[in-house]
Parts: sequence; C-alpha cells; structure tokens
Amino acid sequence: DATALQAFKSLIRRSQKRSIEVILAGVQDQPLDVLKKAGLCDIVGEDRIFPSLTPAIKYVKEKLDIVT
Repeated sequence: DATALQAFKSLIRRSQKRSIEVILAGVQDQPLDVLKKAGLCDIVGEDRIFPSLTPAIKYVKEKLDIVT
C-alpha cells in the first residue's frame, strides 16, 4: 500500500533527523522486496536490515559498546 510506504518513509526520515537509528529485523522476503523497490532499504541502510532478531541485537550491543 503506497500510503503505508509513505508513512513508513516519513517515520524513518523523522527518526534519522533526531539521530534515532532505524533497524529492521526478520522482514520476510515479499515485504523486503516491496521496501527495496520503494527505496526504503537505501534510506534505512542495507547494513541495518537483519534476517532475524539475534544479529540485530548483536549489532545494537556492539554499537552501544562503541558509544559507552
């Protein structure tokens, strides 16, 4: 749905403006394809999209170790 994609894009951009990092985990193939076609994966960053929760949590923990 184009309206949902636009709302999600807006949410991502507002979050990024506030220095909030958006991370996606466990996105199934079909929705991921839609996000890619809409350019949202480029906005989020391919390195912030994970196949499951475990690598996403590892990524966040590593980021927190760097910051603290």
